[in-house]
Amino acid sequence: LDVPAFRLKHLFPIVAVVGTFRPRLFVAEHVLETLSEDELAAAIAHEYGHMAAKDNLKRAMLRTSKAALLIIPCGRSLDRAWGEASESAADEHAAQQSPAVALNLASALVRVARLIPSEPRPVMPSSTFLVGGEETRGVKARVRRLVELSATDPQMLVSSAPLFRFTPWILMLTIVVIGLTIESRPEVLASVHSLIEEVVKLLS
Repeated sequence: LDVPAFRLKHLFPIVAVVGTFRPRLFVAEHVLETLSEDELAAAIAHEYGHMAAKDNLKRAMLRTSKAALLIIPCGRSLDRAWGEASESAADEHAAQQSPAVALNLASALVRVARLIPSEPRPVMPSSTFLVGGEETRGVKARVRRLVELSATDPQMLVSSAPLFRFTPWILMLTIVVIGLTIESRPEVLASVHSLIEEVVKLLS
């Protein structure tokens, strides 16, 4: 990677790219001691996938649009689904290098997941983790998917069609515009608040 990298001591098995415009790579010491050279290279390839997709920027935009996510039907599910999709896309970005990289990434995910302590993961602004504390349930599905990708032609993994490249940005921009509109106009915010109260009354 052509970004600064830092080795740090931390109970959580951090492998994360932090920052939006000046990203930095952070790796915990016990991760470096646990992963093989090939597994570490695959994990870094995954993080590079997040950088290439500007996922930290998208995540920051989502965080500024929480109000919109709260009123959009299935907004919370949309936020969670985006997170899962971004991890899947980063996995595919790494897997398209070779079948061996896909299998090494699967192995790295399992090893890192086993290192996760009971404490929650650290809070790092605008960051993408290889495996987060709340995402351990998805590791099994990601590993299964990576094993499938290892048997797939790498050239067929990631589509370069404009529709696939620009649709996420259009969706993100729409959510941000809605969120900023709600938060900057008191009358809209009051109407949304009243609507939420009515919905709560109906459900209670």
